[in-house]
Amino acid sequence: MPKAKLESQIPKASPIFRAWKAHSDEYIPTDIGEHGDVELTSLDPAYLVPFNFRLEPKFITGFFVVPSLTAREKLELEEALGCSLRRRHVVDLNDAVGRFVAGVGLATRIPSWKKFASHLAAVVKRTEELIELTSPVADEAVPRGIVSASEAMNHYLRYRGFQNNLDELKALAQEELKKAQVFASKRGPKGDPSYRLFLESLVVIAKTAGDPLSLPGHEAQGPWGAEKRSTSLSRFANCMIEIACERGVRAAERSSLKAAEKIKARNSFGNLRGKAYDAVLGQLETAREAMMVDEFIDRHPDRNR
Repeated sequence: MPKAKLESQIPKASPIFRAWKAHSDEYIPTDIGEHGDVELTSLDPAYLVPFNFRLEPKFITGFFVVPSLTAREKLELEEALGCSLRRRHVVDLNDAVGRFVAGVGLATRIPSWKKFASHLAAVVKRTEELIELTSPVADEAVPRGIVSASEAMNHYLRYRGFQNNLDELKALAQEELKKAQVFASKRGPKGDPSYRLFLESLVVIAKTAGDPLSLPGHEAQGPWGAEKRSTSLSRFANCMIEIACERGVRAAERSSLKAAEKIKARNSFGNLRGKAYDAVLGQLETAREAMMVDEFIDRHPDRNR
């Protein structure tokens, strides 16, 4: 077996639609993906999974190579925001860009909540069938004085602890199914969810950096570069959108995506980059107003750091 990779070099399973970071001690030992090398002759297909794993759409970091912000870009962002960006702000911005690039670039591969609900429903059904199959039943064909095959199976599974595991698995699957069905049935806000989360992350970072989160009014139409309608938050968001979409296009082109997926990703980043000023302004305003909503808090647990 080759030398193990450093922990920082091993990819991690990370949520796509939720801002989240975990310390190294919050990860369990390396897991292997669906097509991984189960004999661990190589750690290339391996990735780390957190202890507090949630059932939700996730991506594996490292699929897209997204460079960190440069010193020059940091200065440009500070000039736009009018505040100093500390190291943790830069780390959060890099995380937000990486998650955004993965969400947009892998859009055709991300499993939907309907997919999760369908899979969980199948687990519940199969578990119920297993519980019924391994439960003791009256077997009139078996003479008295012996233990029937179904009874023997039931005693054996109970002795080995599997019967309780089946009951627990069914209960857990039913619980998660209810959650997945709620998300699957929600129509949700219009627009790309990765883009919406990205703008929300920018609002959170700007707030923790000391920005007042003021936004211009809607009296006049104009492009992003209209200084008369800009504020520190809108300038900061504009700069980050440019950086993230530019990195997204390059990362997609250099990735192992199929040709058709690369074209779709390139078009998606281009469309998001070219959104009308007022459309983005409206989403920033929505993100700012939503900061007290429970769902927003759940997506951004570190907003008040």
